[in-house]
Amino acid sequence: MAESVDTLIACGEQEATEWGFRHLIERAKVDVLQPDLTRCGGFTAARKIVHMAELSNVLVILILVDGLAYGGITPLERISATAASSCESTNVPSPSKGSFKSGM
Repeated sequence: MAESVDTLIACGEQEATEWGFRHLIERAKVDVLQPDLTRCGGFTAARKIVHMAELSNVLVILILVDGLAYGGITPLERISATAASSCESTNVPSPSKGSFKSGM
């Protein structure tokens, strides 16, 4: 579906494994991954997901669903994880699908 529309397709909020995210990148060909730190395995797994996505030029936006209810991840920890993933990512999606611009 992602390849047949002009709209950027985002998903991954409910995905819980690195293999599931690999499937979304390689087979579903989504444009934006949104791993939830409380579901995907925390910071270590999120870093692996970000790395996989960067290799395929897929944007990642980390999300956090009520960290206090799901293992005690604080807003400060979320900011740290988001900053860490953003430091290495130089790809920013343009308004049109399929066109990513390098920040460097």
